[in-house]
Amino acid sequence: MAGSLLLAILLGGAMRPLLEIGAVKKPALSALGLEKPEELGKYKRAGLNLLWIEVAPGEDQIRRARALLSSASREGLGAVVHLRLDLLDERPNPLDPSYVEACEGFARRVIEALRGSPGIVAWAVGGPKEPALDDRSFRSLLKELYRHNLAGLRTAWRAPIPSFEAVTIKTPLEIDKGKPWGVGRPTLDLAICRMGLIRRLYLLWARVVREADKKRPLVLGPVARARDLPLVPSDFDFVCTNPRPEALLDREGCDPFLVRMAIRAGKFGAFHLLPLKGAGKVKPEDLEAWVESAFLQGASGVLIKGWPALSKHPGLLKALRRVAELVKEAPWATFPPKPSGAVLFEPFSPGIIVKGEGEFGFVEALGEGDPVNLLEGMGRGTPFGPLDFLSLEEVEPERLAKYPVIFCPMTLLLPPEVLLALTAYVEGGGVVCADIGFGGYDSVDGTILYPPQEVLDFLGVGPPADVLDRPGGFIVAERHPLFPSLSPWSSTGLKAFPPPMTIVTMGLGAVAFGLTHPGLTGTYWPDLAGVIIATRGRGFVVYGTMRLWANWGPEDPLFLPFHLDLLRRGADFEVVGGLGARFGRDIVVWPSGKERERIEVRLPFRPELPIGAWTYVLPGQRASRAPLRIVVEPERAGPSLLRFAPVWVEPAQAPAYIALQRCDNEEVSLSISSLSPL
Repeated sequence: MAGSLLLAILLGGAMRPLLEIGAVKKPALSALGLEKPEELGKYKRAGLNLLWIEVAPGEDQIRRARALLSSASREGLGAVVHLRLDLLDERPNPLDPSYVEACEGFARRVIEALRGSPGIVAWAVGGPKEPALDDRSFRSLLKELYRHNLAGLRTAWRAPIPSFEAVTIKTPLEIDKGKPWGVGRPTLDLAICRMGLIRRLYLLWARVVREADKKRPLVLGPVARARDLPLVPSDFDFVCTNPRPEALLDREGCDPFLVRMAIRAGKFGAFHLLPLKGAGKVKPEDLEAWVESAFLQGASGVLIKGWPALSKHPGLLKALRRVAELVKEAPWATFPPKPSGAVLFEPFSPGIIVKGEGEFGFVEALGEGDPVNLLEGMGRGTPFGPLDFLSLEEVEPERLAKYPVIFCPMTLLLPPEVLLALTAYVEGGGVVCADIGFGGYDSVDGTILYPPQEVLDFLGVGPPADVLDRPGGFIVAERHPLFPSLSPWSSTGLKAFPPPMTIVTMGLGAVAFGLTHPGLTGTYWPDLAGVIIATRGRGFVVYGTMRLWANWGPEDPLFLPFHLDLLRRGADFEVVGGLGARFGRDIVVWPSGKERERIEVRLPFRPELPIGAWTYVLPGQRASRAPLRIVVEPERAGPSLLRFAPVWVEPAQAPAYIALQRCDNEEVSLSISSLSPL
């Protein structure tokens, strides 16, 4: 990354989804807000290769777009035409016939007028607005959800609902008052209907564009919030993220994990939008780091908002030129990173709440927490590769098999086919790590704490015998092969987990790995299991009897060892002192912070390691790339013993310091640093 070491060790693979610009598929760089064709030369010299043209409702919009397209084509730039269908109504509603008609007419008119223009590489739709769920829309979607079965609604909600027409958006909150968090099946159904309305809107937008042009790629976004990313239907090719300045978790990286959430395990390409708010306050090295972080997470392109401010700052333009040269052919900007594990992400828990709305989920009553701590701990990457984010649509046996572990924070909705796929995955050798609320949508008591029997059987526990309304933590009771880094009696903080905590009995094949203590006293309860590990076939289910990721974060001493032990099971390399990922046959390594660091790369032992080529980056310099080969030869150390030692590293002259850390018949470890060894 900019200002620090970046190493790519060449060891091919399929390329990530890329737009075809100038008859060549390449990573896209664009800045929003260019309106003057005479600025296109400066735009291109900054390294930008894609023009983003918004077309809003208005008489002169098509003429303006046509002029920009013509000028961009002469400069050799590609163009995305963004239809602002979201501006056709104050709060767009796909269930409103008048709005549907307006979308159809606007899309048809714009596309028919512009599709013959040169240089259009994709259409885009959408914007940072969500439809508002009113009583009428809620009732309509609720009828679909329960197939117009009023008796089924009454049974599920455990309430004497007189008719569907009697239901309002306030009804679920009234029914669930007094339950833990004030959440039960009615509140979850309200959230599901809010999700359904947004998904209907996306489907409408995709349909009206596809009807006018079936050939060109289609981009959705910028999406309103992270919680909308699991709702994107497969009708789109690319998704544009929208990291909002008021909701950023990782200001140094500009929330690069949103790229992973948008990609959805390779289902979409992703464009990462960088909100350049107050361009005069943004340092050139920060802009470089943001762009590089997005590509390291697997982005297909980066959009910068906005060009008018950017164009007035020579330092930022120079930084853009540098990073544009860097990503042209960099493996980490063209190949997809191999994931180290996955998160099954359901947008219920809000994560953080801004202006009364959850950023990551639709049930604001659950309070702030998950999945924020997972993202803060591993959202920028891990020593083994980034995390994939799956929606329920991506839970398929073939897809799951490639992950060593799947984290399930507050996975409330668990359809039978999803539970079946997870069961097959675990029995085949995988690990599922879940917490309280798992399968809670079908709770047997109206709360989300008592899942049905088939879910309890999967988790290896009995139904909760009691609920503790206090914070707490856990202490490791005994060593387990899943967690070699966690020794007995190591402990989380006293208040690592918020209330409530459930008391459960353990089933067949389950052991209490972590014992719970009430955080107010710090006294551990020897019979109270906080983290339970159940053996299922060749795999394991790790279950927390509390919300594992609501408070528990990377500052806690057990957080990283716990998670990295699970990810390490499927790794073919490990980075110590930094982060890394495999891109095709390349291993790319970068520090976790801004400072230059000494990084150790651990590789499994082989007599010859044809590592290939690597890339080294320093601020203000173009990346140097050179072949690197490590050859290890055995030496006789006795009649039947061999001592392994490295013979040479090519090339001898390299713009980095390479030192051997360990070499035996299990592992080869190299320290690769921009700092001179002492």
